[in-house]
Amino acid sequence: MDLLTPLIARREPEALYWYSQFSVSNEETKDEFESRSIRLLTESAEAGFPPANFALAVCYQQGDLVEKDERRSAELFRKAAEGGLPQAQFEHGLNLVYCTNGIKKNKERGLVMIRRAAKQGVEAAAERLGEFTNRL
Repeated sequence: MDLLTPLIARREPEALYWYSQFSVSNEETKDEFESRSIRLLTESAEAGFPPANFALAVCYQQGDLVEKDERRSAELFRKAAEGGLPQAQFEHGLNLVYCTNGIKKNKERGLVMIRRAAKQGVEAAAERLGEFTNRL
């Protein structure tokens, strides 16, 4: 925590993200931790940190610590995908291919994103590409 403290004070997005992931005090209740976690995760995501965008997207997708919002989730997956996160590229690619969660259909772009994720080791992306290939 000593290493993170000055970075948190400067509102560094990566430090905010990491600090959002764990509780460090026995005095912090579960509700206080969850409130701090989502607040810091949001701040880090708004600053453009791709892992924070992805983690927040999952929260909105599942309704974990926030009200479920698939459109918001899809937008955050897009930002994380643009930041180079393979799992986010897969999620965003699916939204593009299937025109889901408020994302305009763009099958060609979606397949590019899914292929990119598969090349970076996302097994589900490789499996989905296999399914697409078998349909052709």
